[in-house]
Amino acid sequence: MSCNASQLIRYLMLILMCTAFCSIAQAHTSEHETTIASSHTIETLVDQHGNAFSMELLEGKTVLLNFIFTQCPGPCPVQTVQLQSLQDQLSTTEKSSIQLLSISVDPNNDTPERLVEFARKRQVSFDNWSFVTGPAEKVDELIASFGAEVSRAADSTLEHSLTLYLVGVDGELWQSYSSLVIDRMLLDMRTANRLGANL
Repeated sequence: MSCNASQLIRYLMLILMCTAFCSIAQAHTSEHETTIASSHTIETLVDQHGNAFSMELLEGKTVLLNFIFTQCPGPCPVQTVQLQSLQDQLSTTEKSSIQLLSISVDPNNDTPERLVEFARKRQVSFDNWSFVTGPAEKVDELIASFGAEVSRAADSTLEHSLTLYLVGVDGELWQSYSSLVIDRMLLDMRTANRLGANL
């Protein structure tokens, strides 16, 4: 075998070894990236579409929020229907700066899919209304930040306050409501939104 032929064979073997090494490294990197992405999704609050959610995403908006769970026997569906009526009274312009937010107090059962089903049964528009779920500890942090009352019994029975919270454009609590009075809340939302626009 000539010298040139031997060199060519060694060269081709070197290329094959490099290619195999790169393939293994690439496979390992892809597997690692997938693991990180999956972990991040699991550890993060998400909306009804499975998109990562945080209150920071609503900065610069007036937010009206409440706490619900999809298996609620009565109060949550009723309150959601009332809020849907309120939503219908907002203009297209108002919907771009006023956000409705419903946070599940039963994250172990309320998947994004269940939240979508719950909302669609009440003719909710997702244009300016988000339904949020996620790991229980993250949800509990959000609940605690508003001082909301939630109790979970050993038999999985849930009880929670029906208080609604109006948050201004600056992120500060504007008002809380023990009952839903649409006319008053619309007035407060529009006032908070108008004043916030001038900040």
